[in-house]
Amino acid sequence: MLTIKDIRTRKEGQTFDCKSIQVAPKALAVPIVAMANADGGVLAVGVTDRKREIEGVDRSPEKLNEILRVPFDFCMPSVAVKFEYLPCVNKDGEKDRLLLIHVPASQTLHTNQADEAFMRCGDKSRKLSFDERIQLMYDKGERYYENTAVYGAQVSDIDMTAVAKFVKRIGYGKKPLDYLKENNDFVRKNPKTGDDEVSTACILLFGKNPQRFFPRARTRFIRYVGTEEKTGAEMNVIKDVTFEGTILNQVQKRLSLSRRRWRSIRFWATRASLLHAATILRLPFRRWWSMPVAIAPTTSKALRFRLKCLTTALCLSPPAICPDLSVRGTSVIRIFPAIPSLPPS
Repeated sequence: MLTIKDIRTRKEGQTFDCKSIQVAPKALAVPIVAMANADGGVLAVGVTDRKREIEGVDRSPEKLNEILRVPFDFCMPSVAVKFEYLPCVNKDGEKDRLLLIHVPASQTLHTNQADEAFMRCGDKSRKLSFDERIQLMYDKGERYYENTAVYGAQVSDIDMTAVAKFVKRIGYGKKPLDYLKENNDFVRKNPKTGDDEVSTACILLFGKNPQRFFPRARTRFIRYVGTEEKTGAEMNVIKDVTFEGTILNQVQKRLSLSRRRWRSIRFWATRASLLHAATILRLPFRRWWSMPVAIAPTTSKALRFRLKCLTTALCLSPPAICPDLSVRGTSVIRIFPAIPSLPPS
């Protein structure tokens, strides 16, 4: 629980800010929205943010009423804040109160009354660009990238033969096009124009040429000689393969390569025991091997996944922006840290 001493001495940051009782309702909506879109936080109202003078809120009942309406009238949708009053003595030596606004981290994207989205970054409330706003909606699960319509895609861009094989596999009794229209909104009508729209998921799963619409929906496999990646005159790349096609096609190609590539390799497991490559392929390795093409297109700034095979490790380099992946940035995930030897390709 915050005390007057905490409020006077605590620096403004990611989850804390001070505002004067004279703050305009529209201006107060910005940090509320920003904190709700980020990690939540507390706003102390009735304190000047620079000198930290205690103004209190009791001497300005009209302003206080306006502030109490801000999370509901100036935030879209409303932010479920909690109000708390903290007894204090104002700068004139009179008994007064501070208003603490507890802002929860929200699972919904919030905007102000002007439909502007903000994100709390340190002690600032940063306005989000259109792409950043869409990305935040994906991250919060409010909007799903795979459900969005692909600009310029038509039903003729779908490989109906692949769809027919799939519906036969799952025992679906109707025609392939009926399946696409009746399940997962793969193909749906535009409510304004009445034209058929093809979803991102449909193109990635059943498209004739997914890379026409998603150039980076591919995976690159690079094999090196040695224990580290080198460039320039010392470049040690001996194999460089790029996989394209639908998600299923890419996964099948990569698994086929892995079976050929590691048929005779044995990996060191814990307790110095040996596991055959076929066993490894049945472990979480299959999940890592299948993940890149499913995730890579889910952002407008996505980079290709790169699978790097070194003499002593198999590494996965995820893109800088990657929703629903615990490892972000340019870090490298070392899947198998101990491969005694690699036979020639």
